[in-house]
Amino acid sequence: MLTDQEKRSILVICILFLIGLVARYLYLKNETSTVYTPAGIEHLEPNNE
Repeated sequence: MLTDQEKRSILVICILFLIGLVARYLYLKNETSTVYTPAGIEHLEPNNE
């Protein structure tokens, strides 16, 4: 059986884990996606293969 201190430690670890998951979810939900265009790619000519 676990002692009270061990139970508290596991509870704290689980709470921190859940806070991290919620924070990651909110961050990804509010992040706007942008199209990545490397510098100089707009100057390349189309490849006619």
